[in-house]
Amino acid sequence: MSPADQLQQAAAVYAVIDIVIVLVSIAAAWWALQQVRWEAFLKDPASPRSKWLMVMLAAVVGYQFARFILDYMAWSSQLDGFF
Repeated sequence: MSPADQLQQAAAVYAVIDIVIVLVSIAAAWWALQQVRWEAFLKDPASPRSKWLMVMLAAVVGYQFARFILDYMAWSSQLDGFF
């Protein structure tokens, strides 16, 4: 296997890891948002529009949390040569 193929394979593995972390983070955000009392904020929390709002909110919060995790992993791996 050539070095270019190895680099491409490593990039693919990192992409799969990134996708899994983002999806798990979105699922965790959805799970955590289930504890919010939506009745206090929404007129009809059971409506489809309210459900879409919760899905979008879970996606935004989960993605931001995943970016934090992925950035932290990248930063900590860059510090490897510092010490």
